[in-house]
Amino acid sequence: MNQDLVRLDRFDGSNFTRWQDKVKFILTALRIFYILDPTLASLPEPKENDTPQVVAARKKREEDELICRGHILNALSDRLYDLYTNTNSAREIWEAFENKYKAEEKVLKIELPEAFQVGAIVAKLPSSWKGYRKRILHKSKDYSLEEIQKHLRIKEELRSRDKMVEESNGGTNKANAVSKANHPRGKHNNDKKNSGNYISPKKNQEHFKGKKGPCFVCGKPRHYARECRYRKDQKGAVVNAIDEEIIATLSDVCVVQGKVQG
Repeated sequence: MNQDLVRLDRFDGSNFTRWQDKVKFILTALRIFYILDPTLASLPEPKENDTPQVVAARKKREEDELICRGHILNALSDRLYDLYTNTNSAREIWEAFENKYKAEEKVLKIELPEAFQVGAIVAKLPSSWKGYRKRILHKSKDYSLEEIQKHLRIKEELRSRDKMVEESNGGTNKANAVSKANHPRGKHNNDKKNSGNYISPKKNQEHFKGKKGPCFVCGKPRHYARECRYRKDQKGAVVNAIDEEIIATLSDVCVVQGKVQG
């Protein structure tokens, strides 16, 4: 037989039905698939008086059994080969595969109710969807798969949009916080106070408050011209000033005379 027909993908536990059909084709082409027939009678124990035909039939049966078992094991992955290599009967290996993997495929083909699938999807939502999950589960309406998918898609879009807005506002608030941190309240005033040119409001008032310089009338300080007693428009003040000047002059003359006589 052509070797290309014998070459099979190694079975690793998946797609059992496909693999089984391929093996069945190979074994049928080799005329040894009958070995896997569950109704096949077992070989009788050899006897001394067996005819040559019985001996030849037993020999062919044993060879077919060996070839069939070898083809099945040769089409297995290393893991499955190690599990079934100690099983001597090809039919036992074949039936073990059918009982295990066909049952699994039947389970996979079971159609679950749509309400059960919706409940499973809602139950698997992340913790951040806790409020939404509670609202859905407490509603009496049964949602279809298409409806729940539409709800989740809309909800996800809204959450993404809200997140973008929060991030945008967060960036603005952060910028304002940084600006306030760089320019704290009162720092501008403190900078002015620390500079040499700063003048407090009180001192500023004193600085610009008019100072009493020399009088324009008599030339003496500490009074204004309008308050000067030597002004011509203040007659009484002028007479008093002249008297004071005469008294001061007489006092000076007496002092000089006293010094001369002494």
